[in-house]
Amino acid sequence: KYILHYHRHNTCYNHCVCYSGERPGGETERTAFTGRDPSDLSVTLTSGRPALLISSTSWTEDEDFSILLKALEDYEGFVEAGASLPSLVCVITGKGPQKDHYKKLIDTLSFEHVKICTPWLEAEDYPVLLGSADLGVCLHKSSSGLDLPMKVVDMFGCCLPVCAIHFYW
Repeated sequence: KYILHYHRHNTCYNHCVCYSGERPGGETERTAFTGRDPSDLSVTLTSGRPALLISSTSWTEDEDFSILLKALEDYEGFVEAGASLPSLVCVITGKGPQKDHYKKLIDTLSFEHVKICTPWLEAEDYPVLLGSADLGVCLHKSSSGLDLPMKVVDMFGCCLPVCAIHFYW
């Protein structure tokens, strides 16, 4: 667990979901998710950290990300209405033909409790992020209903719970 927090802390600096900086007086260096004590370099989860949701995609028509964006809007509404839910960071990673389309939609959203970012991850960062996440999302719609997307296999391999759409076992 310590190794995962350490990698999460160091990886976090390279992506849009985190903030960093040493505090005056040698206090703990923090990201949105972890803190590192400068005296012994130990890394722990930050109290009150946001939940981390991840989805990977090739941004094609077989994944409708408007479903996720609507769910995130609903989540924001629940928090604004007083629901006791953590802030949420949603990382959608991948490259593909519809990325610009969805980036434009994401840019129109104005959330206080939800942050969405769409980084491209290096191969070594992807499993660290999966292992650090609280929930994986798969919006892949299988035409046959028989194929298990590799992203789900990756998520299961990191013991990450997955919320999938239209997938029957």
